[in-house]
Amino acid sequence: MKACSSYREKLLLFLDGEVEASEELLFHLETCHCCQGYADDHRRLSELLKRTRSLWRAPESLREKVSHIQRGLPADLNRRDS
Repeated sequence: MKACSSYREKLLLFLDGEVEASEELLFHLETCHCCQGYADDHRRLSELLKRTRSLWRAPESLREKVSHIQRGLPADLNRRDS
């Protein structure tokens, strides 16, 4: 059997709904108490983060820079909000 560490990345992606779990990963998760605890901890943390809201909003200038970068446009990285 593979070491738990070899499953961790796929396990997190599976728990976040990013990938389908392989039969091998599901079998490991069903039979490994260590990874079951790891998965439970990740689920609790995810739920906590979903329930909490951000306490601040990024300044508009930063939001514009990020938007430009995402679209592949040049962003004025030297400009700051006052």
